Amino acid sequence: MKSVLPLVVLTVCGLWFAPCLCFDPYSPGPHAVVQVKINHTQYAPGLSVHMSAWAPAEAGVYPVVYFFDGFQSTMPVEVYGDALERVSTHGFVVAAPWNFTDNFRPEEKLDAMQHVFDWTYDNLDSVLIAAGASSDLITDYQTAFAMSHSAGGHMVCSYLQLSGCENFKGMALTSPVDGVDPFGVVDDYCTSLDSTLNFSIPTIVMAAGLDDVPGSNLTSTTCAPADMSNMRLSLRFYRALDPDSPRWFLNATEFGHFDYCNLLFQEAAAVSHFCATNREAGLLEFSKYRSFVPGTAVAFFFSLLEDDCQTYLPYLQDTSAMPVAVVGEYVNQGEATGQCPRGYCSRVPSVDQN
Repeated sequence: MKSVLPLVVLTVCGLWFAPCLCFDPYSPGPHAVVQVKINHTQYAPGLSVHMSAWAPAEAGVYPVVYFFDGFQSTMPVEVYGDALERVSTHGFVVAAPWNFTDNFRPEEKLDAMQHVFDWTYDNLDSVLIAAGASSDLITDYQTAFAMSHSAGGHMVCSYLQLSGCENFKGMALTSPVDGVDPFGVVDDYCTSLDSTLNFSIPTIVMAAGLDDVPGSNLTSTTCAPADMSNMRLSLRFYRALDPDSPRWFLNATEFGHFDYCNLLFQEAAAVSHFCATNREAGLLEFSKYRSFVPGTAVAFFFSLLEDDCQTYLPYLQDTSAMPVAVVGEYVNQGEATGQCPRGYCSRVPSVDQN
């Protein structure tokens, strides 16, 4: 079933409802959080990249979110720290590898990503416990979600396309950009305009309305080129998904590519005119947007984990529940039969691995 937003009240799972007031994804969750910064050259033998991780401090079993940041995870991930910590407060272990600078060829990046996954399975819990998490912390690596920003979306998409599903149950792409470089010099793309992807997975794509707008009138360069990003008329990533994938597309129309990053980085990017930004928004408006992105991701993850459409789907489908101006659309096949979406991933091996 395809629906176009905005909508104020929706019928989901056969119920008319407004968002449940007992769950607020836009506020910090109930968990205190432990953070660790892992420098692979100092105390992480076997890890080939740097990593930051956040985890609930209390004992418990928590799903894992792997986050891949901009410029194909070569940026210091701390610029997203506030958003990733917010996700963790809701009961998720967040692992954010970065500094993939030694892995330029596509196959090298995929190998490096697999190495990260394998390393976390064997080591991350003990590192988090040593940093102050409960000794009874257990990360549920069988329940994993992929989250990304900008060209990190290309990495996630390529991994699922060429390597497999691993343990992923859903992916949240924020302002995704396909390709290796912003100018399309290297011919390496995950999506295609004339075919769908070879994997099916519940997906939310969160675009920023200014993604494909130049940061200055002195240049035509953008942080998310229209022919490589979510803002193409074809909604490149969203519409490339397998038709069986439950999927949501939300466009926060008034904000730019880096506007949900930590305040100091966002302000520096604005001053440099590196990416377009909302130059009329004040601190309150930016604060709402910085809550919207991780909050929507949290609601998406929970919608796949818990059989509770009434609580979680309004934050994906009802724009009146969102703190910023949003338009979008979604395809939720279960809506017709009264079923909530569930996390899964299936894949048909790609014939062409080039």
